Amino acid sequence: MNINLMNPENLKIFFTSKKYNYIKPYSIINKKDTVFVSAGIQPLLRDYITGKIESNQKLYISQPVIRTEYSDSVEEGSSIAFVNTTTSSFNNSEEDYNVMIKEWYQLFNELNMKKKDFNTVSDIYEANWGSLKMRGKRTFHYYQDLEIGDTTFFTNIRNEKDELIADSMCDLGFGLERLRWKVSNKSYYELYSNSEQLSVKTKAYLSV
Repeated sequence: MNINLMNPENLKIFFTSKKYNYIKPYSIINKKDTVFVSAGIQPLLRDYITGKIESNQKLYISQPVIRTEYSDSVEEGSSIAFVNTTTSSFNNSEEDYNVMIKEWYQLFNELNMKKKDFNTVSDIYEANWGSLKMRGKRTFHYYQDLEIGDTTFFTNIRNEKDELIADSMCDLGFGLERLRWKVSNKSYYELYSNSEQLSVKTKAYLSV
């Protein structure tokens, strides 16, 4: 399979062929103003908590997101809006999570991204996501020294009342535009238009 990332449908085909359930992207506009979706895992976690997503399913979503902490930067490689391609599952084992990472690397191989150009850095990530207490081993994935995404295996997810929400959650997210940029070897602005014709303000809202 020779995957063309300019057509997001090809990512859907790749992951559904691996038995992932496709989740349609959520709108970031609620009829009149902006909804700040910051990662693909955000709507998936919400739907799991409300019972719309079952345990043990492998999920794939290619979700437009907004991260306002980047609003002052217009440099190559920075953005406030982009597509967060996310795979996830709930109450699966760490072994299942490792298989999901391998499937991402199968995708990278299909994109002719060279194994020797990858490296990873891991840490333990702890945070409160709203009312949830999250802790897990997080790994950052770099290609030619550019961070293209991160993967985390969370365990023992609890709410503020210390009630167990999920035994585990797999959260794997990669920036679609960063992958396009590295595969094409062009300026990421040129993924959308002639970069010489784009204003600084417009560049601030384009994604990597």
